[in-house]
Amino acid sequence: MMMSFLAATAKATSSEPSADWSAVIVHTPGVCSGQARIDGTRIKVKHVYVWVEEMGMTPSQVVEHYPHLAHAQVHAALAYYWSHEAEIRADMEREDKLVDEMKAKAGPSKLQAMIAEREARANTPGPHRLELGVR
Repeated sequence: MMMSFLAATAKATSSEPSADWSAVIVHTPGVCSGQARIDGTRIKVKHVYVWVEEMGMTPSQVVEHYPHLAHAQVHAALAYYWSHEAEIRADMEREDKLVDEMKAKAGPSKLQAMIAEREARANTPGPHRLELGVR
């Protein structure tokens, strides 16, 4: 008879992550804005979701890129996402809004303005084209 996943995990060494996602996924005030993350890391549940569901990485590829993670942790993050989708989506929307507010407050990037100015000069006829090395 095949051993259940939880029973098999109970027999595993204590260094292996728990099979219970509620023991793997934590919320810690002051760490990662209190958002759901994999315990012992700063990797948020939303990051794992984006990598797997939006970018098309497999859980194995996530572990290859982040070798300090175990497959069970990646799967626990995905299980947590699908069990708490509204919470994680709200976190994502709040963060996107904050980024937009910060960009608006900061104004245009000086580097982007310089690049746009150079591109504009390069696309107009005149002696300045030689200054840029454009012929």
